[in-house]
Amino acid sequence: MSAPLLLGAIDIGSNTIRLLIGEYSLSKGLITRHSERQVTRLGKRMSNGLLLADAIDYSVKVLQEYREILDDYGIEDQQIMAVATSAVRNARNRDEFIASVKQHTGINVQVVNGEQEARLSALGVCAAIKVAGSKLVVDIGGGSVEFILLGKDGEVQFSDSVEMGVVRLTEKFITRAPMQIDEYLSMQEFVLKKVQAIQKQVSQFELSNLKIVGTAGTYTTAAHVLSGGGEYHPQRINGFSCSVRETKQLLDKISSLTLAQRLEVFPVEKGREDVIIAGLCLAININQVFHLDHYVVSDYGLREGILIDMAQKPA
Repeated sequence: MSAPLLLGAIDIGSNTIRLLIGEYSLSKGLITRHSERQVTRLGKRMSNGLLLADAIDYSVKVLQEYREILDDYGIEDQQIMAVATSAVRNARNRDEFIASVKQHTGINVQVVNGEQEARLSALGVCAAIKVAGSKLVVDIGGGSVEFILLGKDGEVQFSDSVEMGVVRLTEKFITRAPMQIDEYLSMQEFVLKKVQAIQKQVSQFELSNLKIVGTAGTYTTAAHVLSGGGEYHPQRINGFSCSVRETKQLLDKISSLTLAQRLEVFPVEKGREDVIIAGLCLAININQVFHLDHYVVSDYGLREGILIDMAQKPA
């Protein structure tokens, strides 16, 4: 049997661009050879429906760096899959961005719809999290939040994409740090209406011991802080359980700080210090609407799902 092919997966999100180089097989699972992430805020200030020129330029620069890394590993075009989500999906100038990436890196960007994004995220999460019963996978992105209901056998029963990612919420509601309670309450009211609509749809399915599994930066940051901080290890994050009570306490502490203080006091990634309030608001209120005290965290998500999806396709 031939060795698994080394593959490159790129997740072009509204807040962060992530690179994963690795291999996947049913026998050995996912083996990571290289991992990178950079906050580029590609989806910032998109009220007019356009990606900003400086956000495009910065994102293309990061993708050029990623291409150099992929070349160092000898990974060719057909072994690379780059997926763009909410920001690019909704941008009126998305063709300009895709063309710029192709011109400067040779990478073909695939824009996925919400349903495709949900399937890939679930594929990644299921490679890391093995819990019995029904799972509601929640992928909190910069532009949108994906909700994927998996049955007890892992089948996708329901998925939806809601345009309330952390960048969108922060730009819409949060203007000051330390946080002002009136701004938070307005954001929370908005979030609750959206999540209650999702809960109504999910409740129509037969649920067996439902658990919420959270993926992407908000959830992994919360798990990193609540597990004691220190050096970040994906395997320590995968499967880590966080309580709503602890998450509320974390929100209380972070929200009382300036942006600079958040970076000094907590292991928060640079570029996430402003959007973490919106992220924690989402995590807390999603759990509360579903009447669940804990959520399980997955470091694996869309990026890992992209790589696994590539590996499973016939040669």
